Amino acid sequence: MKQLAAILIYAFCFEAVQARQVKPEQNFKPVLGLATSYSPSSFRNWGTMENTQLTLLKVQYMHTEVEVTSLKAHLSSDFIFTGWVYFPIDGQDGPKENRFGIGFTPFRIDIPIGKKNHYPFLTSSAGLLFTDRPFPNEEGARLNFLLDAGIGYAIQLKNNRHLQLGYKLHHLSNGNTGSLNPGIDSHMFFVNFLFEI
Repeated sequence: MKQLAAILIYAFCFEAVQARQVKPEQNFKPVLGLATSYSPSSFRNWGTMENTQLTLLKVQYMHTEVEVTSLKAHLSSDFIFTGWVYFPIDGQDGPKENRFGIGFTPFRIDIPIGKKNHYPFLTSSAGLLFTDRPFPNEEGARLNFLLDAGIGYAIQLKNNRHLQLGYKLHHLSNGNTGSLNPGIDSHMFFVNFLFEI
């Protein structure tokens, strides 16, 4: 199941990269931003860890606009300067531990639905999180993979600034690179503050 999901996500990413770039005269401007994502609790799906909190603080760089079918999509890369995982040691409801990390999201795609100043959009990304200690213990791994997909709403503010609010399903796991790979599936909420450069 995990392999099928990974294949579908990589196929989607490949199609997006192969999409035709929009001509510069169509007024796309690169965008920098600060972003935060937070999940108050995790659930069992692919992953087995429950009652886990996850917080990511990021710097975003929206660098490319492409056409996917008849829609314009925005490609971004993010630097995760703080990642915080607060999880029960037994994976359910026992005593908890922390893991901190940094990471990188080389690929994120936002697909606006509509052409107004305020619009909903679809979003998906793939990245890495490198933690200070193996997660969830020494049988796990320090390098973990991040996958997510969700929806959001963008609001144009004054002076070429934008606010994005939304929700996504988020998955974290080490991809079986460690002896133990419990994984975390989360309902994650995000707020992004962006400004054109």
